Amino acid sequence: AVVAAGGTVTEENAAIEAKARDCAAMLKALGMQRADLFAILAELQIEYTDKTRISELPKDALDQLAERLDAEAELRRGGANEGEQEPQP
Repeated sequence: AVVAAGGTVTEENAAIEAKARDCAAMLKALGMQRADLFAILAELQIEYTDKTRISELPKDALDQLAERLDAEAELRRGGANEGEQEPQP
């Protein structure tokens, strides 16, 4: 994306693109759609338009999105952290 925009690839740009790919993969793994992404961006108060792509988000927004998606995945797993036992019925 950076090269296509006429920029040069730096270590930071590569890390941002990797984070964007990770967020997209997490959304897909959680079965989320574009509307779900927009709902999360609104919840996090991250500016977006109906044409916003994950790869266009700034690093701080990607960091917030990744944290939120991690929390969603944890919630769907039942909230048990490593080393904790599930409550027994």
